[in-house]
Amino acid sequence: DFNWLQARWSGSQAISLNHLENNLIRPWFKDARIHFALVCAAKSCPALLAEPYRGDSVSRQLNTQTREFFEDKRQVFYRQQDNTIVVSKIFNWYQIDFVNDAGTLKAYIIRETREATGQDIASNVKIAFHDYSWDLNQAP
Repeated sequence: DFNWLQARWSGSQAISLNHLENNLIRPWFKDARIHFALVCAAKSCPALLAEPYRGDSVSRQLNTQTREFFEDKRQVFYRQQDNTIVVSKIFNWYQIDFVNDAGTLKAYIIRETREATGQDIASNVKIAFHDYSWDLNQAP
């Protein structure tokens, strides 16, 4: 319920984005998809949605952001030669959120990769994390 968040945030107390993400949004909503919506504008971050998140459409918006993240070869790609899915370090940093959603990190990554790309990923796939670029993601 995003009304709770709005009520908590509407006071005069300053709140950092880190506090908002890790002390309010993640614990309250317990939805791994938020990691594809909360972006820091770095090159390795998920793409920024071009519209505001709204209570009546947020689930659809989060599904879209998640699918687009998994379709982006800069974020998630499968190396067939060594049966490895190489993913963003977001999955390492927030592993507990993905485990809580799917039981294991690997199960989450396989499910979402299949959903987004249609690739048939074997359950014995290895997971690797690519380097994260904190360079500013500038628009062309």
